[in-house]
Amino acid sequence: MGLMFRTFRRAEGFEVEHLVLSVHGMTCTGCEKKLYRSLDSLPAISNIKTSLVLAQAEFDLTGSTAVDSVNIIKTIEKMTGFTCTKITQSGEELDMIVGGNVQDFAHEEDLPLGVADLTVLSKNTIRVIYHPKIVGARDLLLSPFFWLAKLAPVVARPLVALGRAYVYMTFFMTLLSTLLTILVLILA
Repeated sequence: MGLMFRTFRRAEGFEVEHLVLSVHGMTCTGCEKKLYRSLDSLPAISNIKTSLVLAQAEFDLTGSTAVDSVNIIKTIEKMTGFTCTKITQSGEELDMIVGGNVQDFAHEEDLPLGVADLTVLSKNTIRVIYHPKIVGARDLLLSPFFWLAKLAPVVARPLVALGRAYVYMTFFMTLLSTLLTILVLILA
């Protein structure tokens, strides 16, 4: 996995964050157009690219403190009815179980050296995205910032799980189509 760090640019006093979302529920070109129109209607979003085949949406988010990626994802989900997941493309990921308040970690401004982002996964689990060339996983666990944290069990990566689910669904739909075609040929 190559490292692709999140890029931030300054635009009129606001930071511009490039986001890539995985979109569940987008099954046809009409769904893709609905997603594109919904994204285009939001003034904080620009440079929109959607892909039906990859089930992804890619765009730049010009935000302030009121407009962040979590809020914009919830807004997109409400507007479209699709389930959206932020795809992380920067560094490595490490899931940790936190003994304290998870929200304290999520809203921390001063992250340790090498940590790119923190994401809340559940009420006691966070995902730490770090740059392995700067800091290692063991160093993170020994850091005073994570002194209440322990390693969480390994889960399948979202893209792998999505790909596996898509292959299974395609297999069963093909099998069903084959059976129905054979049935029509026999009855004809």
